[in-house]
Amino acid sequence: MDLGKIPRRNFIEQFFTFLIPIAQDGGKVSRLQWKSDVALKQDIEACQKQNAQFSTWCQGEDASAIVQNFLHLYQQDSIADFQRELAQWHLAAYLEAPLYAAVRDRFSAFRNYESPATTWEHYLHLAKRLAYDPAQIWLIYQRYQPEKYSLEQYFRFAIASKIRDLFHQETGKGKYSLWFSLKRVSKSELQRGLTVIGIAEAKIPGYVAARDALFAVYSKSGDRWLEPTATQYQAATDYWNRHYAQVAGMTPASSSLISISDFKLFVKTCIQAIQATPKIESLDAYQANSFKELSNSEAELALDDPIALLQEQQSQEEWQHRVQTLNTMLIEQTQQFDAIEQTILKYRSLGRNQTQIANQLGINQATVSRRYQRCQRGLLTAIATWIQAELNYSLALENLEHLDRYITIWLQQHYATTDHATEDSKPC
Repeated sequence: MDLGKIPRRNFIEQFFTFLIPIAQDGGKVSRLQWKSDVALKQDIEACQKQNAQFSTWCQGEDASAIVQNFLHLYQQDSIADFQRELAQWHLAAYLEAPLYAAVRDRFSAFRNYESPATTWEHYLHLAKRLAYDPAQIWLIYQRYQPEKYSLEQYFRFAIASKIRDLFHQETGKGKYSLWFSLKRVSKSELQRGLTVIGIAEAKIPGYVAARDALFAVYSKSGDRWLEPTATQYQAATDYWNRHYAQVAGMTPASSSLISISDFKLFVKTCIQAIQATPKIESLDAYQANSFKELSNSEAELALDDPIALLQEQQSQEEWQHRVQTLNTMLIEQTQQFDAIEQTILKYRSLGRNQTQIANQLGINQATVSRRYQRCQRGLLTAIATWIQAELNYSLALENLEHLDRYITIWLQQHYATTDHATEDSKPC
């Protein structure tokens, strides 16, 4: 649980020491202390002796340069696996202090008072899982702005944010709540989803109206989007009956009004519709001042999902053209990958894990991981270029976030279409 202040360590110790819990009699943890990893310490000493530039960074206490150096080392295919592993653990050691500080921040703000120890351990697990993944650390580091924070402060804030995001993703809270998803989904996207699950075209406006009526009277409770209460459902039903009762095809034949059970069914159907149609996730890094001309509701949507806002504002034909342009750019990007990388992408789109792919191709799992990360960065770059060209937003790769899901979906569709076309072209 929360252990108070994290003990300090000198600059160079940041790259080879880890926190360990110290227990009192009875087994209760009372504090943390630093412990050196001998192999990591020896590697740092060797780097200082053999690399003049590295020694200069150490003397100048340039943490950013050293972190960047280890990130680059980890991504190189030309060095031995043990050297990459050392780089990974140097990064993990550096992140120990901001990691624990981030967990403490998150725990202090959002603890489960019924089982605080479990909450602390869960947050700590999420943070360590993140800190021990150099690919994720690389993505976080790319957004570092030294004029705003020290590197340690930046990692502390970024990891706390990631803990929140991962926790919400696991628990279905925050932006991963079904109710939040239903609120933010664009009208055209909801209409498309309703069509996918078989709702007749004439009845779709009534379902969309039910979604609008619900959020006219319902909002999140505290920091969570909880299922509406019976009172809120009744209020939403009354709102629908007052404002949408004349929507064609939605009222029972015997009455001009609907019941609360009918309304709940409409809402349940809308949730099924959004679950049936995966879409581009949010692009978190859009700047608020880009949307000063928008209404409050539009600005909220833009910051959370600017692509959905764009789709609302433009005709279906123009939107389809933009999507086709993005699709073309992504296809062109995949064609720049070598044969092994394209095979890795294809196998990943089929659901195979990295170990299975490594066995299939006769290479080690670390190589599969690095090449897949390289492909993801290439696809993210293509999306950033598309956003700048089509949406007139200057958005760099380091500002893109939450697009892994979209890339995964696109790869599945792309390779499914490619395989189908290949099979159709084969002679009988």
